Amino acid sequence: MNTLQFADNLTRLRREKKVTQEELADFIGVTKASVSKWETRQSLPDILILPQLASFFNVTVDELLGYSPQLSKEQIQKQYYRLAGEFASRPFEDVIKESEELVRKYYSCYSFLYQICLLWLNHFMLAGDEKRGQEILKKADQLCGHILDDCKDIRICNETVMIRAVIRLMQGRVNEVIEQLEELDQTQRMERTADSLLIQAYQMAGEKEKAIRRTQVSMFTHLMLLIDGATLYLDIQKEEMELCSEIIRRTDEICKLFAVERLVPNSAALFHLEAAMVYTMHHHTEEALERVRLYGTVIDWMLKEENLKRHGDDYFDTISKWYDSFDLGGRAPRDKKTIRDSAVQGLMHPAFDEIREQEIFRNTIRILKEE
Repeated sequence: MNTLQFADNLTRLRREKKVTQEELADFIGVTKASVSKWETRQSLPDILILPQLASFFNVTVDELLGYSPQLSKEQIQKQYYRLAGEFASRPFEDVIKESEELVRKYYSCYSFLYQICLLWLNHFMLAGDEKRGQEILKKADQLCGHILDDCKDIRICNETVMIRAVIRLMQGRVNEVIEQLEELDQTQRMERTADSLLIQAYQMAGEKEKAIRRTQVSMFTHLMLLIDGATLYLDIQKEEMELCSEIIRRTDEICKLFAVERLVPNSAALFHLEAAMVYTMHHHTEEALERVRLYGTVIDWMLKEENLKRHGDDYFDTISKWYDSFDLGGRAPRDKKTIRDSAVQGLMHPAFDEIREQEIFRNTIRILKEE
């Protein structure tokens, strides 16, 4: 209870009410010495006395204890980025233990719990041991279950469903993911229709700014889905080089038209990485090395301080504000070192064994490792 600032709060409330320790003791039915010991952290009141104290000061028991079961958006951001940064400077298990303690403390703050799931998902690979990494994913899956069982916020629940699907894919629970997302897809079809109708409604109501913001967000999210879909399509069709060439050509045109490498650098980088794998698989060494170079260039650009914050551009000029509305704001969910390590790990895939000793490949590794 001391960690909840009970002693400090009691002293402050008593002084604000301008009562002495003796007057407070008389009201509660204890000795003056008892009140003195509470305020100097020598002892704690019986739990049955807390409602009396709270009533006397016209505050809730939580306020008296200094306990808040909910965190603000700003507090969630601060905790997330502090922990994410400490994965690069403190022992992995120490950071995990602290995050678990925060989960217990804020077990009903579901927006915070969702971010802890995201934190574990983004950093489990740092465990240094595959078995331990899988244990972290299991904890994240269980925490997702708690959110979905008890949270009443539809937005948080929908986001939790998606992150749980990612976790379960990494656990190899493929059939569960299919069942879960096929059911969700039926609901999202209605949501996509509702999005278009909402834009039209804003326009008919004369709310042009809202219509513009909603339209930009819709176009932007579909652009991201298109690039991410092209990356997946390449992987699915990797045996068919002719088709892959067309996928790459068309996606390159879209990336150039919408400046995707600057607008959504992570998606662009993953596309280049997948294209490099396909080219290597078909022994198109020159094209593969060029994609590796582009992959490294995009990641290196993204890691410059001014580019770490997710943003829009002159065409999507309301997207930065949209990002700012997220619980974590527009900042990247992982710190620079973790991003660099993950980017290098992407090039460790066995698919690149054929070109690993090429100068361009080795130079890209070197660039990605530079702080």
